[in-house]
Amino acid sequence: MSSVSYAIFTAINVSSQTWHNFAFPKTALIVKHYPKNGEARINTISPALRDELLARKEHIERCKTFYGDSYIDHGLVFCFDDGMPVEPKRIMRWFSKWQEGHGAALGLNRVVFHSIRHTGTSYKLILSGGDVKAVQKETGHKTAQIVTEVYGHTFGSRQEMPAHTNSN
Repeated sequence: MSSVSYAIFTAINVSSQTWHNFAFPKTALIVKHYPKNGEARINTISPALRDELLARKEHIERCKTFYGDSYIDHGLVFCFDDGMPVEPKRIMRWFSKWQEGHGAALGLNRVVFHSIRHTGTSYKLILSGGDVKAVQKETGHKTAQIVTEVYGHTFGSRQEMPAHTNSN
């Protein structure tokens, strides 16, 4: 399972996601995440990532059978085979090790794991044609202004951003 893909397409913290936050319609996965403000956040992701998550869920079910009563079920999407949580620092170390082995071969610059969430937000901003309000709602940023200030460089300059992005 690619926690990197998940971080890019949802811009959500991977270490705390539980299965009860997901719905699996036929065409995509809906991620319902409840940020600090208490509002639901719904992200529609690619069928490929949906398939990865379904495969992850099947793997966890096999682990539950294998470990039996020893399996500690926290309901986590990203966990060890025995159900125990994966600490965020460990995810960062795994990602760093992955970059050493594969990132250079793919011509990727070395980045910290959290920056993948930023990449996902920038990607969403580009795909939406600069709809800052829609991206703000989907990624859970407190205000559209934060999205504009942090990710406005995606369009080179504020003047290049489509006009509808500046509305609150």
